[in-house]
Amino acid sequence: MKQFSDVTLKVKERKFYISKLYLSSHSPYFATLFLGRFQESEKSEIELKDVNPQDFQYYLEVLHLENGIDDDTLQGILSVADMFDTPKIVEKCEEFLVKESKKGLKEKLEMAGSYRLEELKKQCLNQIKSRADINRAAITRCNRRERWVDESIRRREALTRAVLENAKTDEEKSAAAALELYVDRQQVLLLAQVSDAALGEAREIEDEAQVQQENGDNN
Repeated sequence: MKQFSDVTLKVKERKFYISKLYLSSHSPYFATLFLGRFQESEKSEIELKDVNPQDFQYYLEVLHLENGIDDDTLQGILSVADMFDTPKIVEKCEEFLVKESKKGLKEKLEMAGSYRLEELKKQCLNQIKSRADINRAAITRCNRRERWVDESIRRREALTRAVLENAKTDEEKSAAAALELYVDRQQVLLLAQVSDAALGEAREIEDEAQVQQENGDNN
C-alpha cells in the first residue's frame, strides 16, 4: 500500500509502492540495491529493467502471502524470484509443482533443471519409465542448464552496471570496481563448469532411472 511504502519500483509503465525493509528481508538482491552504500539506496523511485510488470505483480502478491501461484502464473513468478534471488518464493513454487501442478513431466523437469528444484527433480525421476524418457531428460537438462548460466551472467551484469552508474565517491567506485571483477570471475567459472555439470547431471539421471527400473523389474 502506498501510504506504508518508502520506495517506488518502476517496471516499464507500472509503478509498485513497496517497503524497502520488507523486500530486503526476503531478497539479497534488493538488500544490496536498497541498503548498500550507493546512490540507489537514496532514491525514492527505482526502475527495474528486463522484468515483465504482470509477473512482478504476481511475485509481490506471493511475497505478501497471497495465494497467486497457479499453472498460468508459475513460470513468470519463478523467473522473477530467481532473478531477484528470493528463495522463499522459489520454495513455494516448488511446493506447488510437486503437490498441485498439472504440468507434464517434461515441463516439470525443465523447471527443476532451470531453478535447481531438488524435490521436483526427485519426483520427476520417479516417473521416468523408459530409456527414451531418460534421453529426453538428459538433453533437456543440458539445454536448460546453459540457459540458466546465461541468465545468471545477465543478472550479475545488470547489478554491476547499476552500481557503477550510481557510484559517487572514490570509496564507492572502488567497491563497484571490486564487484565488477567478481562478476567477471563468476562468468568464467560458470562457463567453465556448465559442460561438466550438464554431462554429470545427464549421467545422474540415467543412473537413477536405471536403478528404479531394476527395482521395478525385481518387484
